[in-house]
Amino acid sequence: MDDLVSHVVREIQRAPGMYLGQKSAIRLRAFLDGVVYAQYLQNIQPYGSDVLQSFRDWIYLRYPELSSLSWELVLVQTGGGDQEAFDLFGKLWDQFQHERGNAANKTFNPSGGS
Repeated sequence: MDDLVSHVVREIQRAPGMYLGQKSAIRLRAFLDGVVYAQYLQNIQPYGSDVLQSFRDWIYLRYPELSSLSWELVLVQTGGGDQEAFDLFGKLWDQFQHERGNAANKTFNPSGGS
């Protein structure tokens, strides 16, 4: 179900104000945590998201000196602010997805397949 998380990220990137109220890496993290928790509550997958955990680890490899921070705070710290961190997230997420071998424009079918 990590495709769901990737799908939600793409939707938020298209219209951050609609989902988050404004561009914000901190709000994005909270929203994505809510998506993961909803999947857990609906017995869709065990608690946690492999793709978000992998992204966190990927970020820590790039910014090892900040690995004591959560991934969104690493981006806030390096991006110069919360809104800038949101934009940085988009660039890094796309690079992360590309490196993972997942096409960033892969479509998600909520009824099952992708």
